[in-house]
Amino acid sequence: MEEFTFGTLATDELKLVHHRAVRRGLQHGHELAPRDPEPGQPVTLSVSVGPDLAADHVACYYTLDGSEPAGGHGVASNGQVLLLEQTGVVWDTLVWGYLTQWQCTLPAQPEGTAVHYRIGAWAGDGQEVLADWPIVQDRVEKTAGAFFRGDLLPDVTPGDPT
Repeated sequence: MEEFTFGTLATDELKLVHHRAVRRGLQHGHELAPRDPEPGQPVTLSVSVGPDLAADHVACYYTLDGSEPAGGHGVASNGQVLLLEQTGVVWDTLVWGYLTQWQCTLPAQPEGTAVHYRIGAWAGDGQEVLADWPIVQDRVEKTAGAFFRGDLLPDVTPGDPT
């Protein structure tokens, strides 16, 4: 007996859409290590840059005072900035391109510190794109909705990040 999974991963085609969506653009997806840090423990942030986004710089803008971080092209206008280092390049056949992996480590903080952060990537003096672009959940839900209505599946290329 074959079981059926409902939702955005119901078919191989929808699984492929999900796989491709999480490997496009600039994706962070709250990838932290450790996932639930103890006070005084540094936290490593990881992002991936898909083959459809040119990026030779990735930055994490962060604050420790509860305010929203701000900045651009590696310069913080509110808070602090850490530049991420490229840690790997991986070929992904299903998106037919290379994914670059980037990381930085936020310094350890005392108990009760609220860290707010945002991550951006850019190439040269081009536009900075913020993570998580494109929004994966929107892409896969739009595609799954079309599938269950019996419509043609929409184009899931990310388009313009602006």
